[in-house]
Amino acid sequence: RLEDLRVGLALRSRTQGLVPPGWDGLHKKAPCAPKKGRMTIRLDQDVLDWYRDLGTGYQVRINLVLRAYMEAIIAKHIESPGDRDWLMNPL
Repeated sequence: RLEDLRVGLALRSRTQGLVPPGWDGLHKKAPCAPKKGRMTIRLDQDVLDWYRDLGTGYQVRINLVLRAYMEAIIAKHIESPGDRDWLMNPL
C-alpha cells in the first residue's frame, strides 16, 4: 500500500504539473543509492513495536513512510507545518 501511495503521488505530481518533466524517478537513475545517515530517533513505544512486529526490514519501512511524507510535502499534496504563520495564515 505504501508503494501505491508513492506511485499515486508521483502520478498526480506529473499530471498536475507540480514536478518539472524528467524529475520524477530521477533518484532511481542516479549512479548510486542515496547515502544513509545514522541518527537516534525517539518513537512512541507502540509505534516502534508495531513496525518491529512487521518483521525484518522495519527500519526500511519507517524510512519509506518518512520519504512518502517528505515527497507529499514537496509536491504540495499536503501542507507542511511550516506553511503557515503563527496566526495559521498560509505563507
